[in-house]
Amino acid sequence: MTEWQSFDDLFNSILSHAPELPDVERFEFLKMSLKGEALSLVSHLALTATNYSSAWKILRSRYGNKRDLARIHLDALLANQKVKANDGTSIQTQINTILENTAALDNLDFVTRQWSPLLVHVVEKHLDYELRARWELVVGDNHYLQISEFVDFLRTHLRSAEIYSTCTSVDRSDSVSKPHKSAKQPNFKPRSSSTVLATTSSHSPVKPCPLCNAPHSIRLCKQFTDKPPNERFNIAKTHRLCINCLGFGHSSMSCTSKYKCQLCKRSHHSLLHFDATTAATTSSDYVPSGSVPHAATCLVRGQPQSVVLLSTALVDVYAADGRRHVLRALLDCGSQASFITEKACCALMLRRYHSPVSVSTFASTVSTCVRGKCSINIVPCGLQAPSVSTDVSIISKITGPTPQSPLITGQWTHIQNLPLADPSYNIPGAIDLLLGADLLPSIYLDGLQRGLVGEPIAMNTIFGWVLLGPMDSCDRSSITTMCLTISEPLDSLLKQFWELEELPITCHLSPADLAAEQLYQSTTTRLSSGRFVVSLPFLKPLPLLGDSKTLALQRFKALEFRLNRNNTLKTQYAEFIRDYLTAGHMELIPPAEHGNPYHYYIPHHCVIKPDSLTTKLRVVFNASAKTSAGISLNESMYTGPKLQPDIQRVLLRARLWKYLFCIHG
Repeated sequence: MTEWQSFDDLFNSILSHAPELPDVERFEFLKMSLKGEALSLVSHLALTATNYSSAWKILRSRYGNKRDLARIHLDALLANQKVKANDGTSIQTQINTILENTAALDNLDFVTRQWSPLLVHVVEKHLDYELRARWELVVGDNHYLQISEFVDFLRTHLRSAEIYSTCTSVDRSDSVSKPHKSAKQPNFKPRSSSTVLATTSSHSPVKPCPLCNAPHSIRLCKQFTDKPPNERFNIAKTHRLCINCLGFGHSSMSCTSKYKCQLCKRSHHSLLHFDATTAATTSSDYVPSGSVPHAATCLVRGQPQSVVLLSTALVDVYAADGRRHVLRALLDCGSQASFITEKACCALMLRRYHSPVSVSTFASTVSTCVRGKCSINIVPCGLQAPSVSTDVSIISKITGPTPQSPLITGQWTHIQNLPLADPSYNIPGAIDLLLGADLLPSIYLDGLQRGLVGEPIAMNTIFGWVLLGPMDSCDRSSITTMCLTISEPLDSLLKQFWELEELPITCHLSPADLAAEQLYQSTTTRLSSGRFVVSLPFLKPLPLLGDSKTLALQRFKALEFRLNRNNTLKTQYAEFIRDYLTAGHMELIPPAEHGNPYHYYIPHHCVIKPDSLTTKLRVVFNASAKTSAGISLNESMYTGPKLQPDIQRVLLRARLWKYLFCIHG
């Protein structure tokens, strides 16, 4: 039935080129073109000229019913077909379905554009979770959606899905190898893209370290991290590593990593920062850049020459598409739950669900509401097992950079040969994940290494050895322990809020407005009668405006012609001009001044407002009329500052009152 319209148009178009063809032959060609049910409908008709039109009536009544055709196309649009983010075939099928059926409905005189919001509501339900979330971000607050916008959205993601399919089929090394059957599989659905949180992400198999040939990244290499920054830089250049992420196969110019040095925010890795040691040794009053305005401390007692190391580790976390991303985790035995930052959750594209939980700190005086929960699967960097699966709460921020400033590491003999879980433990970095006491029993292993007094201890975990405890260092302005911070007082936050919301009191004038103000202040005088006398604020003293009398006279003659046809209007105009002259608002020009080139004749006309309760006629003077020189009186003077109040202030003040009065001045 859906092919009938095309057949009807094509058949009649072909036969229209042979108008002399008799109907009996047309009927023969029609039968030869039909098959199946359509042929059986007309097979009983004899091959005569009169039956040709009867055959067309039968066929059109069976296949040309617009209501039946519309129902078929609407059913195709309403059919439940799942559109997946990584499946280019399903996206293309959905695009074809929408375009074909909406075009067919338009040909049937159904204006689909008028009910586009209804169509969008139907077809957007076919999207999977990821595509639906992206569609909602694109839509925003738009409440009247067109079906063409939805098709453009699908076309955009069709290209990304095709590129994703091509990359995964050509280079399987770009996608993570699935864990063995004995290891727990991450329970996530595949998605189309991911955002890297750390400088590099570990995939299996891992390229050997160029320095020691061990199966780990160079940033995890003990030999590399023990060297000073200048030697690390030379090693990276020798082995042609990316200066920004220490990765293989690309330069720093083509590096896709969005992360920069944590110390100077420049485009190089934090391990290659030269000034870290210098800043820590030469200045006893070092304050880290970008420090937050509140103190972060939980110590009751502390030595001013000692800082406390927190247990941090680099871990791999599975994203929704199966890829692994490196996150920096903080091991906190004082927390009853585990947490992840919202930034990390969005980058991993994890499915979140509602969780009405609040987090409290000291004596439950400060609480933070979580933004949902999600499930994650954690494994050590570069390994497939062991894996830890858990539910974590989502919060906007766990803590500030840890440590707060670069630390000078000592020659601690008890950890020299230990594979550290976080080789850059002494360099400030963001915390993406907090592993609480609910997971620590599954993370800690047997093994504890102690050093001398003032040296941190090393504890063995499935991620490697983590450091914890005090260490001697230079003086710091604040000390951080674990992940608890002391917020600013409420009154200080309210003060900042009102300072941001308050409008500026001072009004900044332009140079031209300042010149106009100074001119009025220096030339304004007051007569004994109480009237003020001011000078016209000309841009240039005594400007030659040109001939203005000709235009003013033409306008007056046109006005006079109009007044002669309306005696009432003429009387009102004459009365207004007499009052204007009597009040001293204008005066007659002496005959000797008629040819003065510095005079400006202002054209005028009258305006009638019959519904006015006071003055039904008023005269309007047009000082913007141009003279023979191409300028007007208004253009030759300063405009001065705006006398009306700022509309933003008016609107904000209007919100303070229940009723408003509006007048026209």
